[in-house]
Amino acid sequence: MLLSASEDRKDLFSNSAFKSKAVWKENSEDMALRGVVYSSEACEKKFRSMKYRYRAIMDACGKTGRGRSRWEYMERMDSFLCKDPAVHPVRVISSSKGI
Repeated sequence: MLLSASEDRKDLFSNSAFKSKAVWKENSEDMALRGVVYSSEACEKKFRSMKYRYRAIMDACGKTGRGRSRWEYMERMDSFLCKDPAVHPVRVISSSKGI
C-alpha cells in the first residue's frame, strides 16, 4: 500500500518545489482513505527502511559468493529508485592508487 501511494507521487519526490514532508502527508492521507492508517512520519520511516533493504540487496548482488536474495518488493523498488543518484550513482570514484 505504501509503495503504491509513493509510486503515484514519484514525480513530487524529485520536484524541489514540494517539501517531502508534504508528500508523505499526502501518502498518509491516501492510505487512510484505503483503510490503512499510519502517520506521515511512520510512512517515511518505513519507506527509508525499504530503501535501505533495497540498497543492501543491490550491494550484495555485486559481491561474489553471495546467493541471490528474494524480496517481494524488489522489482517495484527497482523501478521506483532506478534514477535515484543516491542509490545508483552517476559516477563512482575509485580509491585505488595510481589514479
